[in-house]
Amino acid sequence: MIDNPLQVSKDAVDLTKMKMLGAAMNSMYKTMRFYTVVLAVLKKDFDYNGGSLGTDGKNLFIDPNFIAGESEESLILKLAQAEEEFKMTFQGANFSQKKLNEYLERKRIWFSRKSILEIAFTLCHEARHIIGETILRSKSYDKKFFKYINIASDYQINNRLCYEMFKGDIEKMYREVPLTRCLYVSNKYFKIEKGDYIEWTMEEILEDLLKKYKEDFSEYSLLDEHIEIDDGSAEHMKHILISSSRNGMGGDVPMDIKKQIEEWTEPKIIWHKYLDKNIKANMKYDFDYSVPCESSWSDSIVLRDLGYLSDNSYVINPSESDGNMLEVVVVFDTSGSIFCDDQLVRTLCGELCGIVSQFQNSKVHIMCFDTKIHNYQVFDNMNVFDIKDYQLSGGGGSDIKGLIPFMEENSIPKKNVVVFTDLYISIDWAVYKDFKNLTWVVFNNKRATIPYGFKINY
Repeated sequence: MIDNPLQVSKDAVDLTKMKMLGAAMNSMYKTMRFYTVVLAVLKKDFDYNGGSLGTDGKNLFIDPNFIAGESEESLILKLAQAEEEFKMTFQGANFSQKKLNEYLERKRIWFSRKSILEIAFTLCHEARHIIGETILRSKSYDKKFFKYINIASDYQINNRLCYEMFKGDIEKMYREVPLTRCLYVSNKYFKIEKGDYIEWTMEEILEDLLKKYKEDFSEYSLLDEHIEIDDGSAEHMKHILISSSRNGMGGDVPMDIKKQIEEWTEPKIIWHKYLDKNIKANMKYDFDYSVPCESSWSDSIVLRDLGYLSDNSYVINPSESDGNMLEVVVVFDTSGSIFCDDQLVRTLCGELCGIVSQFQNSKVHIMCFDTKIHNYQVFDNMNVFDIKDYQLSGGGGSDIKGLIPFMEENSIPKKNVVVFTDLYISIDWAVYKDFKNLTWVVFNNKRATIPYGFKINY
């Protein structure tokens, strides 16, 4: 073991954080400043002998020997032990000298002193575990899958960092951060298309790994240890991230984390839950005695048996008025600019069906528009479940001006109207002034503002 690994590792971590700030300032690695903000608030425990790093979601545990590396003599001894273990594991047809050489090279990298860039990578890796609440999310799985959960989260994080630091060039990352050759990185779980990053979630990667349950990961190392998390830690980190993003301390925030912060500060409203709640809040239930409620007969019998009514007396409960009908109007924008396909519409209509089926007397008006109104259909309690089979039509330009005249011609009420659109349309807002309970479910246009109605970003 080298002399005083604790001091060496502390100095190396401090120097790394300074270098990370410098790299962010000269635009070499733009997101490094963000990670230094996160790392600054973490308690760092160097009295840890887990073999590498670890986190409990709030604290950062660092094994000094991992950072400082082994002495030359110790390294030779460990490599000899690794070779023997490999030969015991891969005997006969499974053994190859090439595979052994690659394995020993990874072990040599793992046990050697870490460079500044390797330390930066591992610190960012731990920061991402904490930010993404990966340890907390893993609690919902059986403990027998613990190793695979760790691998899945490492896959996601390492691929993210590969994209941020090396634009997705795995070979370049292997050259500049040799430690990553010991870790889980795969082109399968990310790709770059027109500058956009498309990723698999930890849960999706885990599901994919479990399909290959017999796959052998013994050649690779787990970068860190996931220690049981204190649930309050995630909330603590959430406040730090929101604060740093608002005051600009975080510099260039990684794209997925920026989206995560937006979800915390501007939570999405689920349109069908909002509509369900809002309709019920605005429904006026009218009752009259012209047609007694069906419960009147059974209530009269029970009260006679209990002696509260004579044989010639009756209980008359009022029934719900026939005029008390729930009517909902659904309008789909099928112009060329909006992503609104048949699968999405089936999902939306299925959720709508669940809302209206709760009411005894309901009617749903559904139509599409581009520059004209298309495929107008009406559903009631007799065929409400057919809503899910509604088909889109249209696909031309974007002009909703024909909606109001069409509604008037067909006696469609101006209440409980839900319009699915991207709002890139020609529209006269004044005509919506007298609508009641008007909801705009807007796709991919967060900046759009509406003077009348309620907007929900889908």
